[in-house]
Amino acid sequence: MLPSLLKRGTAIAIAIVTNCAPVVSSALAQGASQGANQDALKVSVGARGAFDNQVSEVGQQQGFFKKYGLTLDVLYTQGGGETLTTVIAGAVDVGISIGTLGTLGAFAKGAPIRVIGGSNIGAYEFWYVPARSPIKSLKEAAGKTVAYSTTGSSTNLMVLGLQEFYGIKVKPVATGNPAATLTQVMSGQIDVGYSVPPFYESFLYLVLHWIILATSWNILCGYSGYFSFGHGAFFGAGMYTTAALASRLDVPFLWTLPAAGAIAAAMGLALGAVVSLHAQDQGFWSFLEPGRVVARCAE
Repeated sequence: MLPSLLKRGTAIAIAIVTNCAPVVSSALAQGASQGANQDALKVSVGARGAFDNQVSEVGQQQGFFKKYGLTLDVLYTQGGGETLTTVIAGAVDVGISIGTLGTLGAFAKGAPIRVIGGSNIGAYEFWYVPARSPIKSLKEAAGKTVAYSTTGSSTNLMVLGLQEFYGIKVKPVATGNPAATLTQVMSGQIDVGYSVPPFYESFLYLVLHWIILATSWNILCGYSGYFSFGHGAFFGAGMYTTAALASRLDVPFLWTLPAAGAIAAAMGLALGAVVSLHAQDQGFWSFLEPGRVVARCAE
């Protein structure tokens, strides 16, 4: 029975992920028809080759947009800051992967922009150093040059936030896209570079994320009959535990995973106990019912 749960969760997750391209295509097609009634839509994309930045290029190559009678005129920039500038200036119709922080910052200052969709969950940028570098964490990067894409981009704001978080002062430097940044880091011009995961790694992360979420929902609601929207809280508790242990105590990432699972499970157990205390007719141990159902299905 348990394998069937995973298969069902996998099917739900794949359905969610594979439906993304048609939705994006439809949205862009509607935008074009409602706007200038043209066959071509001008799109600005920063950091060519990054995960969600490939939607325009891959969709164009595979004919996803052509199916809706739409051709994209793609302009590649060095990062979210430049992409945002092209949108504000009216040089393009749509900006792709500008970044939440950069977009909200520009909007707060009165920029004539509108958010029409989201492409990813959370931030996926990371910072790195060459293997020969003595820097082991950002705490040791005080006074060093730290890369970001372009001024006003999300990576720019992240660098400023990271130095405040660690209580250090770094030298932020605009280095352009991840490929250009890598060249500068390996040649010794920059101490700490930034990048994003390859497309297949990010895509696999999203697939596994939705598989886990769909499977847990199927176990809770489908088999035991409990109705809950609390999954996000437990996901958040686990992610915060990992982030806190890794950033504040320098605990290796893999070692944080058992702790994250334990904290999320403890929260669920405590919440179930509190709810059960108020359900006297069901008994104190009724919160263990989902676990009993899962165990029975696994047999």
